[in-house]
Amino acid sequence: MGVFDFSGKTAVVTGAARGIGKEIALQLADCGADVWIADVLEDVTKQAAEEVAGKGVKTGYSITDVSDLASVEKMLDEATAFAPSGQIDILVHCAGIIVSGSLFDATPEQVRRITDVNVMGMFNVLTYGTKRMVKNNGGGRVVLIDSVAGRHGFRVQGHYNATKAAGLNYAQSVAVEVARFGVNVNAVCPGIIRTQMWDRILEDAEKNLGVTQDEEWNKYMEEIPQGRAQTVEDVAGAVLFFCSELSSAVTGQALNVDGGRYLN
Repeated sequence: MGVFDFSGKTAVVTGAARGIGKEIALQLADCGADVWIADVLEDVTKQAAEEVAGKGVKTGYSITDVSDLASVEKMLDEATAFAPSGQIDILVHCAGIIVSGSLFDATPEQVRRITDVNVMGMFNVLTYGTKRMVKNNGGGRVVLIDSVAGRHGFRVQGHYNATKAAGLNYAQSVAVEVARFGVNVNAVCPGIIRTQMWDRILEDAEKNLGVTQDEEWNKYMEEIPQGRAQTVEDVAGAVLFFCSELSSAVTGQALNVDGGRYLN
């Protein structure tokens, strides 16, 4: 059992096939939660669910496109039916994509897609997930995995930054709306984690800025007071806190997990 005890709780994690989402699912399982995984990547989603089940908890999965409301509602139906109590106790929304590169290179189709996934997807999951928690009158914990990019502009990924800024504002709005029903909504803002998404950012920097990937990476490292990149484990730890009773009076907040790079 992990530091926290979520035994008897059912958690849903979107974007859980790999990276940050998968680590969150694993750590929730370590703490005793039954976990329902949702992702659009079929093969790796099944593999992730099997890995989480190896923690000795109940696990299931849905192949879900968060930008499609019907797909999200189907996933929520399946997760609710899966839950022994008939309700979802923890909802972590991690699904997202990036369009990196120059602002001027992104096509309208790319911008529309990132908006569909990162903004409409967030709207679909948070709105209809919290609606079910309110209807069940059982309270709940909702955590949005956002980004420090939602607080500050970054070069070579402006469209992504804008979607993350929208996420922070919407999470705060939902938090205020559902607080009286015992549902807490918070956000975690990861800093720099060497995932597939960051590999794409570095590749684009090499292509568009005339620097090597190592030079671009080291530039970011120099701006972090702790002097290191963050890890998926760092982010998952913050999520566990927001899902626990220790954060019962915390809602509408966004926590940076970025080694002190941004002090807000």
